[in-house]
Amino acid sequence: MRGISFTDMAYLKTSAIVDGRITYKRRKTHKMLSVKLFETTTKLISMLNTNNQSSDYLLPVMKDGMKENSIEAKRVIKQWIKQKM
Repeated sequence: MRGISFTDMAYLKTSAIVDGRITYKRRKTHKMLSVKLFETTTKLISMLNTNNQSSDYLLPVMKDGMKENSIEAKRVIKQWIKQKM
């Protein structure tokens, strides 16, 4: 995933996957990036997202309806980094 930041990963939506690639805008630099998904990455994403199939988000970090870059969203990401990393 080219060293994607956890924050960028947390905000990825399922719609970012097109033709076997994830395309997203880097939050820090606002640069558009496109990363090829390999089979291992695809399996890992599927494994992490098993309980969150109806969510717009690719990974089970953010809740649907949570405003991006809000204080609540930043708190959730910070908590995930503390607990999971």
